Formats: sequence, C-alpha cells, structure tokens
Amino acid sequence: MGLDAEQLPYAVAAVAILISIFMALQPKKSSGSETKYPIILGFATGNPEYKVMQTEALKVAKSSPGGSQITPGVLDRIYGNSKIESRYLCVPDFSPSLKRDDDPLFYPPTDDGSDWYKIPVEQRLDKFREKAVPLVSAVCKKAVADAGISMEDIGKLVVVSSTGFLGPGLDCAIIEEIGLSRGVDRALIGFMGCAAAMNGFRVGMDYCRSHEKAALVCCVELSSVHTTFDDNINDSILHAIFGDGCAAAVLGGKTAAEAPKGAFAIVDDHAWL
Repeated sequence: MGLDAEQLPYAVAAVAILISIFMALQPKKSSGSETKYPIILGFATGNPEYKVMQTEALKVAKSSPGGSQITPGVLDRIYGNSKIESRYLCVPDFSPSLKRDDDPLFYPPTDDGSDWYKIPVEQRLDKFREKAVPLVSAVCKKAVADAGISMEDIGKLVVVSSTGFLGPGLDCAIIEEIGLSRGVDRALIGFMGCAAAMNGFRVGMDYCRSHEKAALVCCVELSSVHTTFDDNINDSILHAIFGDGCAAAVLGGKTAAEAPKGAFAIVDDHAWL
C-alpha cells in the first residue's frame, strides 16, 4: 500500500528527523586530538657578565654630567623606590669593581668635561653587535639542547629586539653562529617595546601550527648601550629599571596526544591595544 500525495511530506520529514537523531547519537571524534597546539619544547635565558648593584648604578648616575644637574635627592628616591637590588648590564661602566682590563669603558669621561654619554648611534649599535651576538647565540644553543632536537629540526627563526638593529641582521649572525640551515624561514620583530617578545611568540606559534618543523624564538635587549643622561628625569628612570638579557624558546606544533607529558601548551592568545 503506497503513500498518497498528502502523506508523502510527513513521511519525508519523519525520515529526516530519524536520520538527524541517529547522527547526533554517534560517538564524536575529539577535536582536541586533532588540533595542533604550540608546545614549548625548550627554553633558556642568559645575562651579560656584569652584575650591577643598584647602589653602584646610582653613584654613576649622580656623577654623570646630566645627572649631577638633577635636584638633590630625586635620584636617590628614583633608584630606591625601584625595589631593584641588582641587574645585569653588558658594559662595565656601571660596575667598576668587576671591569676586565680587556673590556674598556664604553662611556669614558672626557678630558674637557663634555657629556661623555653623547655618542653616535652607530657606535652604540656596533657595541650592541659585539655584545649581543655571543650572548644570543649561546642562549639559542641552550634552548635547542633543552628541546632535545637538532638544528636541522628548526624551520623558523624569530628574532626580537627593540634595542639593536644591524645590517646584515642579527638573524643572519645567529644562523651562522649556531649552525641553522641557511634556508631557514626567518622574521625580525622590532620597535615594539615591552610587548615585542609576545608578538614574536605569535609569529612562531603560527608557523609551528602549520609546519612539522619547530620554531626558535629569541629575544635580546641591551639597553645599557643606549644610556644617556640629558638632565632629564625620564632618562634617569630608564637607567634605574632596565637591564640587559636574553631569552629563547623552541616551539613545536603538537596535538594533545603527541605533546610530551608535563609540557607547556599555548592554547590561546589575544591582543588589545
């Protein structure tokens, strides 16, 4: 016995509902097992050799041509209220007791009494290259070793710095120093201040989500090569709180099932300006 024209639409609707219910009751494939997450496979940090006590840094600021013109007591409050006991800087000028004979002062006092902190940008960037290349190279090697992978497993190099720009870039020096492939994909993140490292992470994260190889993200800042005291409170504050250092992380794209036990996964990120 067949269906008449009036019953057919109801029958079709009933079949569609039954199919929908059947599909809804089927076991769902876990999306988390297929999604690739950026995993921090290895991490390392490093500092320059000169540990500077805040009391020593304050003495240097007071003796500078610009700092000596600031109202007495102001520098003491700035450095004291920073709650910083010590920092690491790459030039020996702010820790005279630790200075090596083969590492001359970067800001030697002038004979005519002029401001010895007024030096050309080219000279500052030359010093950045001299100090940054060995520091960041050593830290990158440690990060890759911590990840337990080889240099051939690195497909992306992200270099972050707001205190040094070189030509050829710092990325080229790192590739040569640590033995990365000359065909490695690379990116430079600069002039983004304190948020620069986070943007560098985003570039590395995007790469490892869609590639099999890992991303090496490194950040190096050497603010001491840009020290200046122009009779300016702002300069004094900058000198009171910033230090020099480097950090590097190796990121790899892994599913939840592939990620090493206890590994740190970056499951989400956002920015707001």
